Amino acid sequence: MADPTQTNPAEGVPSQTTGIEQTPPNDWTIERLFAVPGVAARTMPEPTEPVDMEEEWAIIELEKYSTQHLEAYKAQIDPRRNVEIENALAASQFKRTLSAWHLLFCRPFPLEIIQHIFYLFVYSAESLQEINRNRLRLTWVCRDWRAVAINHKYLWNTLCFGGQPPWASTMIALERAGNALLHVRIMDISGPMPNPSHEETVDDDIGQPVALTVKQVEYLLSKLLRKISQIRTMVVHLKVWQTAFTVLTRLNAGGRLDRLMHFEIRRGDALITNALQVHGTQLYQLPTVELGNGFMNDLQTLVLDGMHIHWPGLHLESLCDLELRLIPILHFPLAHEFRRTLASCSGTLRNLRIESTALREEDDGEEGPFLPIVLDRLDQISISRLTPAYVRWVLSQFRAPTVTKLNLNTLGAYDAVVLLEWLTTICRFPLVEHLGIVDCFIHNSEDGKAAVVRWLETMPRVKYIRTGIVSRNFLDAFAMSPWDYYDTRPEGVPPAILPALKEVVFEYQDTADVVSFIEGRERLKAPLDVVKLSPGWRAQPNWVEGYERIKATGVRVDLIGHCGHTHTVPGVN
Repeated sequence: MADPTQTNPAEGVPSQTTGIEQTPPNDWTIERLFAVPGVAARTMPEPTEPVDMEEEWAIIELEKYSTQHLEAYKAQIDPRRNVEIENALAASQFKRTLSAWHLLFCRPFPLEIIQHIFYLFVYSAESLQEINRNRLRLTWVCRDWRAVAINHKYLWNTLCFGGQPPWASTMIALERAGNALLHVRIMDISGPMPNPSHEETVDDDIGQPVALTVKQVEYLLSKLLRKISQIRTMVVHLKVWQTAFTVLTRLNAGGRLDRLMHFEIRRGDALITNALQVHGTQLYQLPTVELGNGFMNDLQTLVLDGMHIHWPGLHLESLCDLELRLIPILHFPLAHEFRRTLASCSGTLRNLRIESTALREEDDGEEGPFLPIVLDRLDQISISRLTPAYVRWVLSQFRAPTVTKLNLNTLGAYDAVVLLEWLTTICRFPLVEHLGIVDCFIHNSEDGKAAVVRWLETMPRVKYIRTGIVSRNFLDAFAMSPWDYYDTRPEGVPPAILPALKEVVFEYQDTADVVSFIEGRERLKAPLDVVKLSPGWRAQPNWVEGYERIKATGVRVDLIGHCGHTHTVPGVN
């Protein structure tokens, strides 16, 4: 067999294990076998010779017999364990699987069909780690498969740089991607994104990836930005603000990001201490960076979490999703800059999310009259961790009559009655179907309840509500009729508020409040279909009694798991 660390002249394909310690084919250790096709696939010899079909069939039959014999012997000594038996059983199963892969007969198919099958196989994985393993699986089946896989650039254009350099296999994937558009992730924090590649370095003490340094990020970007014109997606999750800021500055110096469609940069919270004082440089005093030299005509998604950019002159004509979180107020755009940004994408923007970030007032403290920007395609608004006064000011910058999803979360201990009255009279969202309002304070009075009822009346299409950490006075408004607060009460049967409402999600709400809400809807002849409750609901002392009362109304009760999935109440439903 040819030296697997050398390039195969017949195929012209570079070695994928150059510089990696080779593993003898018969080194079937438990740790290595259970890691296959992860670590073992990267270290086993490369297939460089044609496959002997008869030999592979013979191996399958022999290993089938060997597996049956070993399983029978293992059953005889159960529950005792024999390491040698388990070792041999794992080796036999792996050899049989490998030979079965060798026998897959794809040669009659055109190359394009084989490549498409490979593409579906690789990207059917649920995580980036499994995507990497799937790519390696295709390269160690046989010489023909390896050549097809390596020459298929779209199998290698999804890149994840996690852990510590030199990121050997990811750099090889970057080279094999050729001139394909690149989808890049740089991360050293765990979060909503899938786990990085299998070569990630992990700190054993905390079980999390090790934070990257500025020099390591600069080294990575020096390699990556050679293909800056091919970057289609860039997601950056970094613990330390210095490394995140390095990414922004190097991107700006690298040239125009003409092909970029999705840009997301998130900074961890580990170093937000001592008034943001780090090594003598305050984060809010850092200079702003002009992302992509201001020209990103293809950009559709922009997420800035804890990092700021230079807003004046930024062109975002194709933007669909805009998320701004935890941006220092001194670096958030002035109100007129924000309106100009919204105006540039008024025909495309669909989702707007703002959290713990406020618009800056004009430098002179006074702003003349202005016309709100009309966002006639905006579908979702989510505003969190702002006071009601700031929420009102943010919403006053634009009009969005087509919004169907509205979320107002964590408005603090400030009375939101004035905000709700303004939303009722000035800034209406009549097409809303999904409404979220969590941690909102309404003073305990009839005026407060009336403000809630009048506001809800402006959204008759609401089908789904997510709420929690609100007062009983707020929830009682859902059991009222809008006629109760008319100056002249009409004749006839009063209609229910939100007649289309069928599903409610409660987050951290007392059981008695939930029961009162459901029974109130029942009295209005507008019963719910489903109620979903947070995991801590069953920890409340009166949850059993509350459930029995809910059950009498015929409403289905589901619990929301920590992963976001729901299930019925065990032992009750």
